[in-house]
Amino acid sequence: MSPVTKKKANTTKKTAKPAKGKTVAKKAPKTAKKPAVKKEKKVVKKIQEAVTTEIETPIQALVENVPTTVVASEEPVKAAEEATVVAAEPVVEQPGLPKVEIPRSITVKDFAVLLNVGVNQVIAELLKNGIMSNINQRLDFDIATILAHDFGFEAVEKKQTDEVNVGEDMNTLLKDDEKNLIPRSPVISVMGHVDHGKTKLLDAIRGTAVMEGEAGGITQKIGAYQIQKKTKDGQIKTITFLDTPGHHAFTAMRARGAKVTDIAILVVAADDGVKPQTIEAYEHAKAAGVPVVVAITKIDKENANPDRVKKELADIGLAVEEWGGSTVCAEVSAVRKTGIDELLELVLLVADMQDLKANPNRPAIGTIIESRLDPSQGAVATVLIHTGTMRMRDDVVIGNVSGKIRTLINDRGERVESVGPSAPVQITGLSKVPHVGDVLRVVASKKEAQAMVEKSTSEKQSDMLSGISQTKKEGVKELKVVIKADTKGSLEALRNALLSLPAEKIAVKIIYAGTGNITNSDVMIASAGHGSIFGFSVQIPISVQKSADQEKVKITTFDVIYHLLDEVQKVLLSMLEPEVRKVIVGRLKVLKIFFDGKGEQVVGGDVTEGKMVKDSFTKIYRGENIVGDMELKTVQLGPEELKEVLAGEQCGLKLKGNVRLLVGDIVECFTQEKLAISLS
Repeated sequence: MSPVTKKKANTTKKTAKPAKGKTVAKKAPKTAKKPAVKKEKKVVKKIQEAVTTEIETPIQALVENVPTTVVASEEPVKAAEEATVVAAEPVVEQPGLPKVEIPRSITVKDFAVLLNVGVNQVIAELLKNGIMSNINQRLDFDIATILAHDFGFEAVEKKQTDEVNVGEDMNTLLKDDEKNLIPRSPVISVMGHVDHGKTKLLDAIRGTAVMEGEAGGITQKIGAYQIQKKTKDGQIKTITFLDTPGHHAFTAMRARGAKVTDIAILVVAADDGVKPQTIEAYEHAKAAGVPVVVAITKIDKENANPDRVKKELADIGLAVEEWGGSTVCAEVSAVRKTGIDELLELVLLVADMQDLKANPNRPAIGTIIESRLDPSQGAVATVLIHTGTMRMRDDVVIGNVSGKIRTLINDRGERVESVGPSAPVQITGLSKVPHVGDVLRVVASKKEAQAMVEKSTSEKQSDMLSGISQTKKEGVKELKVVIKADTKGSLEALRNALLSLPAEKIAVKIIYAGTGNITNSDVMIASAGHGSIFGFSVQIPISVQKSADQEKVKITTFDVIYHLLDEVQKVLLSMLEPEVRKVIVGRLKVLKIFFDGKGEQVVGGDVTEGKMVKDSFTKIYRGENIVGDMELKTVQLGPEELKEVLAGEQCGLKLKGNVRLLVGDIVECFTQEKLAISLS
């Protein structure tokens, strides 16, 4: 089996035909190719049929009259111009496999053309390792190197001389002249332990705003929403809340939430106190330089103890003001709607101290906070605008995704013409589904957007429909899984959570990941990779369940992310062999052999240490050498059979095994204790 175990990117590129008069690489010797097993062919054929809708051009049509070249470029036209024979250069005239130049990223289609092999052969090699691909999937250089070797070539990385760096960091992008800046609304995320009432608090805040007369009524679920708060001095101020980190309360989403927010509300339940996830959330906010406002929730509970919570917060370095610290704190009840106004006042107070500003009169810069593929609208994403203004029909670039804004929908489900700083908005018109956390930039034209995408050196994947694999450590077992989630944000966080599980003894190998309901294609991939399917907030159609039953693929879905992670850990633990510890309980010196039969002996002797215990294990020592193991079936003291005989007594032992005991041998009696199994 090919050892291809690296991650692939998935940017669509066109192949290049070789320029006339150029020399092409010789096809690898037949001996370098691995013959396909009949069973593998059947599996490959079955999976290819299941994913034909993802393949833009029929494979067979591509296989016929495949052009050959040595240099595959990320730009089709230049690939033909730059095609060269590497072997013609004096510096590479070395014995061994023929060399071929490969760029750092290449599509399956271009790779097949480059090596003069069938596209379906390349796809088959990838499938053998549980890596799902189509002709437009992109392979990184490491994967291409290993794959090239399997086909009889030595890969040499092609130097890129015309790259354009479009990956400026956020701080660089947000720089602006101070005179152009005006105050903007704060962006808030809610963090804390999974059961401490984050979602209820967000709902209470949203409900309070609606009751105060917020237009639009029920908020559209786009991953964020805005409220308007009337301050004590009569001003109307807007606050933006991200509800994604609160909805998917786990590490990766909290980390992402802290990076795009101005203030973090740390939720701690008055009846439960500080928990490990509370500390983790606080550490994320602190590392990102985000100020924290503490919300002590569930104060309506009978066993609520806010003072205990404040003490525990002080113990982790987060002392509230009344405990001599600088952190503001509010006691709230989402059920009774008490303390909500005080909490919002504190949020606005902290925001005023930060002096938050942005320039609305420039092209927009934002961050993707949610994304998904909608059957009717195509790629849909929620953007949080940091600075500038985004308008209808603007050209945008998001990593290696481009598009022209077709619709702008605010958090109340209303179509708008433009959106400014600190506002969340749902957009359509993108070429692909972008990654959560990617930066959105409004650019001057479609041509500029396409050029930036072409030259982008970002290694982010443009979609999650690729096979994802991790390097398998020697001696480490693997749990192969297909994961599906409702949105890209959920999928990203789920993948990070799974890959962060301890992997010293057993590791999770994600062979496929995607958004949307579970499909027959997912079942085929899991079946080929001998894996299971785990879904988060997705459905299993009846026909798909029947297919899974036929293929003997287990599908498990959950609506709570921690329940899914707990189930994965249970499966991982069940795959581990229990660790056994040897506990020596006693020793006996053999004085006499009473019976010596086939596989069985009866001996007598002195118990010199500890005790001899019935139905235990023994190790036989002859001098300093171990001569074998035997089972101790019975222990007798005179005519009486006992469970154990202590040191200082003489007794008889009936042992089973293939060792022939001699007078003077030492019988070491021991038991085996099963230790608690852990992943680390």
